[in-house]
Amino acid sequence: MGILSSPNQSVLVLLTNLYPYARGEEFIEIEIAYLAEAFDQIIIIPTASTKDSVITRLLPPKALLLADDGPASRRRFSLRHPMVAIGALLRSLRHFPSLRHCLEDFKFDLTASRLVNRLAPQLTALLEEPPTVVFYGYWMQIPARVALALRSRLGLYQSPVIARAHRYDLYQEANPTNYLPQRKRLLKGLTRVYSVSKDGQDYLRNRYPSYAPKIDLAHLGVEAATNPANPTQATQLVLSCSYITPIKRLPLLIEALALLQRRGRSVRWAHLGCGGPGDAYATQVITQAKAQLAPDSYTFTGNLTNAAVRTWLADHPATVFVNVSESEGAPVAIMEALAQGLPIVVTDVGGNRELVDLEGGMFDGLLNASPTPHEISDRIDYLLSIDEASYRRWVEASLAHWCKEWSSAINFRRFSTQLAAFSPDS
Repeated sequence: MGILSSPNQSVLVLLTNLYPYARGEEFIEIEIAYLAEAFDQIIIIPTASTKDSVITRLLPPKALLLADDGPASRRRFSLRHPMVAIGALLRSLRHFPSLRHCLEDFKFDLTASRLVNRLAPQLTALLEEPPTVVFYGYWMQIPARVALALRSRLGLYQSPVIARAHRYDLYQEANPTNYLPQRKRLLKGLTRVYSVSKDGQDYLRNRYPSYAPKIDLAHLGVEAATNPANPTQATQLVLSCSYITPIKRLPLLIEALALLQRRGRSVRWAHLGCGGPGDAYATQVITQAKAQLAPDSYTFTGNLTNAAVRTWLADHPATVFVNVSESEGAPVAIMEALAQGLPIVVTDVGGNRELVDLEGGMFDGLLNASPTPHEISDRIDYLLSIDEASYRRWVEASLAHWCKEWSSAINFRRFSTQLAAFSPDS
């Protein structure tokens, strides 16, 4: 008999990339507490884990981890299941003559099929007498595709399948191949898609108008800061927070900070986050900072947990938070900055615009999508030169915008309630 066999139970099957393993997907750490309030049981399925994956996050008591029990290549899976491979190949040929698109779809299908083949028996054993089940793919990519396939394999055809859409899994242009596989298939099968930004919602609705009614908006959110309203002009401390990757354009920020220092500003910079182990690009960025910025005027903290980031913000009063990425979804790091009360300077990409509330009195730090170092430095310089009373008003406006639009207590509780309210035939 299955462990979760009561038909009166509500069960959420949450499919992630790696959470609760490794690092990344930090925003799930907050959301899952609210999901646990709304469901009797949560089954977490990481779709990119391996035998060597190590759990790095605490799970709520209601959460049960169901992981892939070992590696198996797509090639080996194809040899063992030739009819599945042939079906995937035939579906991928719909994109002929684009061989790249055919290959992307073929790999996507095989990856999902391999995972479902290994995970479905375990999930079936848990749900021997199926309770009310909601499938939730945290990304509109492999997690969403596997969720749809698991529902079919288990015969739970009336169970809703929900997906979030963020950035890499939403914007085709953000993908290295300028293509995302099986968009229409996913949208046709999913019960509802929740973009984390209005920009993403509009993007999907405009590209796939026939599926517009099932494409909604559900903001992410962060908790209240432990030491809010501590920003100050006096420190002249510029913050950024992200993995050190080309898409974040940290060299552009370094050039802007170097301009400020040459103008006589005693600005300092702290970057919270890191690249991968032995990351050559991260080394290049650090080398550039050493070459262009004043000695001892910059800090790279390395990888920090979400809790450590919040502690760092509480203990280090800063002046402004800057994000000059070339592509974004709705960055949680900016939400943390707003919760702290920091004025922000951000590029107008993805959902960044939604984090700047000019009508609410926030500092106008919205840059165009491809700013010059001079444009970035001018925005920061203006913030540093304004009177103290104006600066404090901007601090309060940032806090107010977080409270209204980006509070986890509001956004995640609302979203979790919506998921739990889906009936099997919705």
